[in-house]
Amino acid sequence: MINYEGFSLEHLINVIIIISVLEIIVLCVFLKNLSAIIKNQIFFLNICAGIFLLVAFAIAINEKPFIYSIFFLFFSGLCHLRCLIKFLKDLKNND
Repeated sequence: MINYEGFSLEHLINVIIIISVLEIIVLCVFLKNLSAIIKNQIFFLNICAGIFLLVAFAIAINEKPFIYSIFFLFFSGLCHLRCLIKFLKDLKNND
């Protein structure tokens, strides 16, 4: 098993929040339009992806069955993929 000494759930929460905020900032810079991000639910998809990622790591840290962790990582990936697709559609429509 992976050794998680010195790596708490609080660190994980902080990292995921920072990554989600940075993603929103990058999307704002590229789209130059916060209303488009909110209208297309990119912000909310990002939050959902972060929550799923957090749950996956929390399950892994508590050494629960691995399949649960994979399940939540899969949903996190789907949320990020949907967010990327919406972002690319908006970018294409803005050109």
